[in-house]
Amino acid sequence: MSTPTPSQTPTSAATASSTTRSIPFHFLVSSNPPRKLTHHRDVPTSLLVPEPDPTLFVETLTDALAESYEECKDAAPKSCEVCARVADRVIQTPVSFLHVDEPAANEAGRSDAQAEAQALDHGLGKRVELILTPVCASTECAELARQRVRRVVEGMQEPQEPKEGPKDMRCRSCGKSGETMKRCTGCGRVRYCGRECQRRDWKRHRRECGVV
Repeated sequence: MSTPTPSQTPTSAATASSTTRSIPFHFLVSSNPPRKLTHHRDVPTSLLVPEPDPTLFVETLTDALAESYEECKDAAPKSCEVCARVADRVIQTPVSFLHVDEPAANEAGRSDAQAEAQALDHGLGKRVELILTPVCASTECAELARQRVRRVVEGMQEPQEPKEGPKDMRCRSCGKSGETMKRCTGCGRVRYCGRECQRRDWKRHRRECGVV
């Protein structure tokens, strides 16, 4: 039996989709003063889009959270965020900004590396931010802490200028239409005329947004 030549050797799906990019993961510690732990992880480039594969997205985040858990627990305050008793664990809440736009590489003659560096200098660009919340062993405290974090996440979701055409330009909350509508940064699929409308709609939209 003849040996396949390089051009005949099959390429696996895993190999074909193995392209990655180093992405910063910022772990936000609610200490006094606030701290931020930053680690870079290789993330599949297929996740750097508004609607990534949910299974791959969860697997990538799960690995990152597991690897950093002990360091996060050591860095977090030692008292429960809700009742102030001794903290038993830390809740890691990820907020994905993997899909956000970055400065164009060809703008003012900049390279890809320069554009990415500028985005990082301003705390922008593609990234994942993780809110660390220490809690005690109480399930009630854990649930209250998660509710508080959801409100924080709502404030982190800056509306983003839409890049698509004029289709579906109505505000998801009030129904008004116009060219100034901005997309939800979390999913990029719905639009709002301002932050107040986004806040009012968050209770419904968070179930489908997929940020937390």
